[in-house]
Amino acid sequence: MIWDLETTNLKGNMGHILTAAACWAGEDECFSWNINRVPGYGMTPASYIDDSSIVRDLIDMMNESDATVAHYGQRFDLRFLHTRALVHGIDVPAPVKLIDTWRYARDKLALTSNRLETLASFLNSEHQKYKLPLEAWTLAQHGDPDILREMEEYCINDVLTLEEVYLKLRPLIHDHPYSVEGDRTSCPACGSKKVQRRGYRRTKAFKIERWNCTECGSWYSGKQQKVR
Repeated sequence: MIWDLETTNLKGNMGHILTAAACWAGEDECFSWNINRVPGYGMTPASYIDDSSIVRDLIDMMNESDATVAHYGQRFDLRFLHTRALVHGIDVPAPVKLIDTWRYARDKLALTSNRLETLASFLNSEHQKYKLPLEAWTLAQHGDPDILREMEEYCINDVLTLEEVYLKLRPLIHDHPYSVEGDRTSCPACGSKKVQRRGYRRTKAFKIERWNCTECGSWYSGKQQKVR
């Protein structure tokens, strides 16, 4: 699950979700939510900040995933979602692997910036992140329907951009969760069976199989043997 939030504030107890988007990696459909489509929106002052149905739908989708992908997600998106869930008394999502592309860019690359905009440009992604004027968030917070619609499209574009960035960074991401079946002869990153065993890597105590996926380029570890 690849996802993104647009919010009114950086802190979940002081702001709420305006719009969100998510897709399943490799699938064409992108799901999106907008606060002005929440039933009762605009009917009362409290309705302008009621993002409970967005939070609930995101968590339901997250609970179906093997892993989620978000840019700067560990430090922002997931924390914000947890906070809004507790505000509304909604169960937080089940523990699931979060692949944070910001962290992998920071740890594995040497770029001038680790922002999604920089990554998309560097990797020549078909979708490119763009900016909205600062006043857009203020207008959206006050219910401007045109701005909210524009912000939803902006969020969808962010998710599509992030999906491309993730797929291109995938060979550098070595801690994908394995499939439920635990089959080491399929790539944990993309599920392909086009994998080859490429020797071993060694530690002081173990000799560990090294596998490479010829489909996406990812490397992963296989069986380990204790060195006697």
